[in-house]
Amino acid sequence: AERLREAKAKAAEAETAGISPYAAADGKENLPEKGPDEEGAAGDKAKVAAAHDTKAAIINVSSDKAEVLTMAPGCGLRPFNFECVFDSDAKQEHVYETCGRAAVADVLNGHSACVLVYGQTGAGKTHTMFGDGTADPRLGASRYGIVPRVCEEIVTAIEARRALGINADLRVAYVEVFGAEVTDLLRDGGTIGAADDGADNHFHAHRWVLEGRADVPIGSVSNALELIAKGDSCKRKAATAMNERSSRAHALFILSLTQTEVDTGIERTTRLFLADLGGSEKLTKSQAADDFKSHVVTIGGEEVSRITWAQYYAHRGRLQESLNINVGLYALQRCIECLIQRDKMKAEGKAVHVPFADSKLTLLLKDALMGGARTTVLVCASLEPRNAVESISSLRFGEACGRIEMRTKGSGDGAAMIKRLVKEIDDEIAATQAIIVRDQRWEKQTKTVVSVVAGGFHSLESTMGATVTKDIANGEVDLGEVTAGVAVVGIDLAGLVKGGVNRYSVAELKHDLASRKLETTGDKHKLYDRLRETLQAAEEAQPTKETISHDVVANVLVGAEEAEAKLEALLQRRRELLGEA
Repeated sequence: AERLREAKAKAAEAETAGISPYAAADGKENLPEKGPDEEGAAGDKAKVAAAHDTKAAIINVSSDKAEVLTMAPGCGLRPFNFECVFDSDAKQEHVYETCGRAAVADVLNGHSACVLVYGQTGAGKTHTMFGDGTADPRLGASRYGIVPRVCEEIVTAIEARRALGINADLRVAYVEVFGAEVTDLLRDGGTIGAADDGADNHFHAHRWVLEGRADVPIGSVSNALELIAKGDSCKRKAATAMNERSSRAHALFILSLTQTEVDTGIERTTRLFLADLGGSEKLTKSQAADDFKSHVVTIGGEEVSRITWAQYYAHRGRLQESLNINVGLYALQRCIECLIQRDKMKAEGKAVHVPFADSKLTLLLKDALMGGARTTVLVCASLEPRNAVESISSLRFGEACGRIEMRTKGSGDGAAMIKRLVKEIDDEIAATQAIIVRDQRWEKQTKTVVSVVAGGFHSLESTMGATVTKDIANGEVDLGEVTAGVAVVGIDLAGLVKGGVNRYSVAELKHDLASRKLETTGDKHKLYDRLRETLQAAEEAQPTKETISHDVVANVLVGAEEAEAKLEALLQRRRELLGEA
């Protein structure tokens, strides 16, 4: 009852704000009955109102209940519940304490983590992640976003751990995903995968990043802040109607922490993915395509204007940026939907394909989304009425992410651990192969082979009937020699007795008798009896089998049998680690 009264109060506030007081649960308007003359006009007005953005609104943001109450098109009053909700007055420190510090603790304790921000352009994603756009320490830590605070806390923790006998190495890769291109913001925005000789390997750019080939070491807090500032200066930014400093690509700040215990030599590598996703946007609102011009404009069949291709691509730059951002976000949404359905489909015995390969963004975040890291999704939404539809869409995405059941793959970075184990096995394989090369030698060995053969096999050919083989590849075949399309090669006793008189034709019987140089006169029964007697006599005349032995001399490699067995076991272990067994 209390919830209902609260909803009614919020609906009254929405009416004051210009939202229809007749909004029903199904999203339609229960308008008062109109007269016959007013019915058509009222229907048209209702359609216009239903299509207008003002029908959607963010009614209330409750940080105490962790709930956002909205007026959603097609749903009426729609509450969204999350783990935590920040109002517009939330401080950077409070956001970091809630969303960032737990990720830092995970990374320091051997678990990879991920924090990604999602929302409409201009909703405050970059401000949440990096602060006011600068990491200048003279401005004070109160203006830092999540990324500078994370770097500061990890560097401080590393210094404390070194005093406890734990060596730590912190590195960072700061990259930007623009469509299928991944650029390194710490190397002046160079394209990752491009070789010095002009060749490129953009298809595997995400592997370069995840393998650490774009990493830069961090030695101190000031060094980390300098790297953040350097990367920010290389970002794609532009002014749109919705944001004066709009990020025009997806930015990923990936920290890799390798900790080694001095006494035992145990090494653990974990990662922290900090993703500042580009904002989803409608071109009609961001006006990113207002500067777009066609290559050729014709009116009435006559050319009015023409621009060069260089000018054409320059004018469509903002439009292409918006397309690349939205394609990456759509790929991320599809992966989230598939991950939600994963357990249900698996219970039904159906396989689920998660399309991570649809975008470089999802390939870079694959390990985090699949359960290899503890992931926090931070949704940034605008309270402005004109952005209500986009804000509700962002809230729906965050709610969907909350339904994913994460599957922890074990503590630490599983890929790094497997890589280390494979390297150890490869080293052992190389040492074992060296032993084999050193100890193995060629040796002549004689082996006695025992065989069972027919007795008197040297005279076997003269005592047995000849077998006739006819090549029908390029010649004509007498139809009398063919049964069911196959040329008769010879008749054996078993087939003759089993088939009886009617199995073979007279021509076939005569042909077989002639091949054995026997008489071919008489009717079919006489021919059959004559052939059967001949085959029986030939079978009875076959010699008995006897056992003979002979020596076989061969050169074999000996001297490293134990090393070869060990090598085979190591190779099998390596295949199991890589999933090839």
